Amino acid sequence: MSGPAPETAPDIVPETVPGAAPGVFPGLVPGASGETVRTVLDGGVLVVWLDRPESAHARNQVMRDELAALWRATADARAVRAVVLTGSGRKFFCAGMDLREAALREDPVQRRDRLRRGGDVELLASLPQPTVAAINGFALGGGLEMALACDLRLIADHAHVGLPEVTRGLVPAAGGTQRLPRVVGYARACELILSGRRVDAREAVEIGLALRALPADELLAAATGLARQFAANPEPAVRYAKALLKRSQSVPIDVGREAELDAMLTLLGQADLGVTAELRILLRAAYWPQNYVFGARTTCRPSGQRDFQHVC
Repeated sequence: MSGPAPETAPDIVPETVPGAAPGVFPGLVPGASGETVRTVLDGGVLVVWLDRPESAHARNQVMRDELAALWRATADARAVRAVVLTGSGRKFFCAGMDLREAALREDPVQRRDRLRRGGDVELLASLPQPTVAAINGFALGGGLEMALACDLRLIADHAHVGLPEVTRGLVPAAGGTQRLPRVVGYARACELILSGRRVDAREAVEIGLALRALPADELLAAATGLARQFAANPEPAVRYAKALLKRSQSVPIDVGREAELDAMLTLLGQADLGVTAELRILLRAAYWPQNYVFGARTTCRPSGQRDFQHVC
């Protein structure tokens, strides 16, 4: 390991899930640490530090592989109720692609297969637990794309973010062109991506890229505190709520409302609150009265709608 131990909130103490042990890819699990990533699990909150200080936490293949393994393990770890992602130190969150590694000679097919192999950013984006990015410094290129894959972003007041790929003759390739417009709107995303301009913390908050800006020495504690709020709520409800929120970005409102009802009925059933078949029909009638005639259900949902996918 290189560099000092990452900064932690005062009340963070190590804890591991069953089977966790210090190690590197492919066995990196919540509570363990690897060559480029350090983690601590406490009270249901997994704090993950990117840790390549000699390279500004740039994303090399080892980091991508370790993160992919970690996110796969996290998705199945019921002990993890929320996730905080940050960088060690105060200067860099992540500088993006490791350009020295990218400059190495490599067969194009091998490069394609290597970059497609892990898919760590998509694994992060698909985690069922709430995720908070604590942007502690520069978050550029793939670094910002990781932050965009999180549900919420807090930013240190000295930090800067950007997608500078076009200035190097490249394009964002880990979801930047897809997620940034959904966060800040098409026009702002277009300006930022096509210019490669960096944004400071104040502007990041103004355009909705970050939830709020904080002094550097308060950032991790704030992000961890927010994660603890999420972790304190009943896990199935939090997971369903996150899935519904994410689905709202890609389906019509009426489809989303039907998914809400499916989730609510499932949760009511899990809570053993005496939800009868009759009550379920009444609830559906309240949401879709056009599908009921004199209290008799004619169809469960409008044609073409799909069942809500269980996330618990």
